[in-house]
Amino acid sequence: SIPERPFGNDALTTMEAYGWPGNVRELKFAVERALCVASGEAVTAGDLPPEVGGSSQAGNQATGGTFDAQMTAIEHGILQRSLDRCDGSQKEAAAALGLTYDRFRHILRKHGLTKA
Repeated sequence: SIPERPFGNDALTTMEAYGWPGNVRELKFAVERALCVASGEAVTAGDLPPEVGGSSQAGNQATGGTFDAQMTAIEHGILQRSLDRCDGSQKEAAAALGLTYDRFRHILRKHGLTKA
């Protein structure tokens, strides 16, 4: 489940100015990526993919830049936001993400998100 958050004016202006050569599929990917990497209350232009006009540092800064590092950071963010939305309930967060409780716990351990 991708977290819901509003898009800021800078992100909307950047998206409106882009030509979208990949059409709807590219737009869908850009929106999903921005929602996953955004760390604030709203999506900013810096959260958009670099090809759309976003910051190339948005995905690379905290993750080291490799594909695997970026995917790990995105996965970590999804897990953390799901736990936050479910008030820390791992069972509820697992269900919200469509995961079994055991798989969710395994992924949490991988990301160091389990309580001691």
